[in-house]
Amino acid sequence: MLDVLVAAPQTAPTPLTDVATATVAAADVHALSQTLLAAAQGDAAAALSRLKSQADGLDIAEAARRLARDGPNEIALELPLPSWLHLWHCYLNPFNV
Repeated sequence: MLDVLVAAPQTAPTPLTDVATATVAAADVHALSQTLLAAAQGDAAAALSRLKSQADGLDIAEAARRLARDGPNEIALELPLPSWLHLWHCYLNPFNV
């Protein structure tokens, strides 16, 4: 959904699933933070317009269309480490039990 709020970058965007492992250039991070700061400080009506929404929310058809396009509004969970790998990490640094 950030692509609606933020102007398209010059390079191909990184999928949101790879954000945690991606290396992002400092200039890209700065540009994104400046864009998000400007959006946060802007008018609420302008933000709703950029998001193609309205103050009373989306109608059912638009919500269904966005759900089909973007998927559910959920945070992907990281799987826990296998017990043997956790034990190995503890062996490497016993203070992280």
